[in-house]
Order: sequence, then C-alpha cells, then structure tokens
Amino acid sequence: MTSRLLGVLAFFALTRSLGVAVPLVVLTSRAQFCRTAVIRHFTCEYIALLSIACGDLTFNNHLGLAMRLATVSFDLALLGTSYTRIIYAAFQISSGGARAKALHTCGSHLLVILTIYLSGLSTSIVFRVAKTVSQDVQNLLSAIYLLLPGTLNPVIYGVRTREIRQHIEKMLCGKELAREVREKPERLQNMRVKGKLPG
Repeated sequence: MTSRLLGVLAFFALTRSLGVAVPLVVLTSRAQFCRTAVIRHFTCEYIALLSIACGDLTFNNHLGLAMRLATVSFDLALLGTSYTRIIYAAFQISSGGARAKALHTCGSHLLVILTIYLSGLSTSIVFRVAKTVSQDVQNLLSAIYLLLPGTLNPVIYGVRTREIRQHIEKMLCGKELAREVREKPERLQNMRVKGKLPG
C-alpha cells in the first residue's frame, strides 16, 4: 500500500459518498413541507423527510431507490472482485493452516458486509414500495437497519475467533465441557494417525 494508492482510494471514497448524498440533499431542499414539522421516525433520514413533504414526490422516491440499488450493486461488485482475488491468492498458499486462516477471515468479513448491505437495501425497498406499512413497522425496520449490523459485528467476529469462542464456551458450559469440545478433534486426529479410523 503506497501513499499514492491510499490517496486515490480516499478520493474515490469521498467522491462516491458526495455523489450519493448531494443529489438527495438538493432534491429534499426543493420539496415543499406543508404538513407538520414533526418527523415520526426513528432517525432523521431522507425517507423520513419525504414522509412529511407534500406534492408529487415520485421522482424523489424513484431516484433515491435507484441510487441505493446502484451504490449497493457497485459496492458489491467491487467487494466481489476484491474477495475473488483474495480467495485466489489464499488458494495459492502452500500451507493448509495459513490458507484456512485466510479463508476464515474472509468469511467473517463477508458475513458482516452482507448483514450491512442487505438490511439497508431491504429497509429502503420496504419504505418505498409498501404503502400500507405502519409507522411502527417503519421505525422497527429503521432501528434494525441502524442497530443490527453494529450488534452482529462483534458476535460474528467473536464466534469465528477460536480464543473468544473457547472463553464463551467455558463461561456458559463449564470448564469440563469446554475442554471436551476442544480435545475431541485432537483425539480423532490421534486415532487417525494410529490407524484406528479411516481417512
């Protein structure tokens, strides 16, 4: 990672973020707000502002959904390309343990990424397509979108990290059961080596 590459990536990330945010801010600033000044929503976001605006908002809704789909598709295409290269490089590693560790780390990252993007995309589609969704359901979906990824990140990384998983097993199941779970693969491997088990 060179300084130039880091600068290019930072510029690209800033340009992408501004390209998503600026059109939505400009369109929202042109909307007429004639109903109420109270946003009955979990957060003050673009969809919440449109819910209290009046007039024809079809273009705003379609543009917002199109931008959401485009950014998610573009991001997932870049992530897919990146992880394809990472996985290809991992399979070139001769050491089985190092390869497994690289694939394990990639799996954790992909789970977190899918959680973030799928929750955001599903929330955006439900808000724009389902006209009969109640305000409570909208607030619940918004809360899930904002809180679920941050809540699941430590769980996903924690469960997939052996040391943390063993510590949790020790706390929940007791020391004996945790020791049995940890020693079982070693016993099976020893039995294979001695010829008692096939494979």
